[in-house]
This record gives sequence, C-alpha cells and structure tokens, in this order.
Amino acid sequence: MKLADIEIGSTAIVKSVADGVSGSAAEAMSRRLMELGFLPGCQVEVVHEAPFSKNPRSYLIRGMHIALRNAEANLIEVDFNGSKSV
Repeated sequence: MKLADIEIGSTAIVKSVADGVSGSAAEAMSRRLMELGFLPGCQVEVVHEAPFSKNPRSYLIRGMHIALRNAEANLIEVDFNGSKSV
C-alpha cells in the first residue's frame, strides 16, 4: 500500500522508499525522502490534507510535520494495519 492511500488520522509503518524505481530524478527524490526521515520501520501518521484537491498532505514522522505531494507519497510503500490515531 502507498502512503498516499492512507486515510487522515491513520498510522502506518514505512516499508520501503521508491523501491524498484529507476532514473536519476526518482533516485534523488528517494534519497531526499529518506533524509527527511521516511526510513523503513518508522511509524508515520497522516495528519492533514489540503481542502478540495487533498494535495499536499501533512505527515507526522519522528516528531516532525512534513508536507508531501501525493506523487511523492506514492513513492513510499507502507504496511497498514487499519489503525487510526485517537
């Protein structure tokens, strides 16, 4: 499942970042996402999304709020167990 597919208020665990994607631009984006803290095994929560377009969305990871476009969030594979934060 991709991070962009997770509902607001839900949490997931990062499984991989841009796995199997090739090209210098994709590799640079993968590296940047990992520098921001999207590392395998880290918990991420979907906090907020823009009205109407739902793009970008805000994620809470490692105590930081990070906004990503859906195209960027689609590069992040997550394990989702259906849990929502309270």
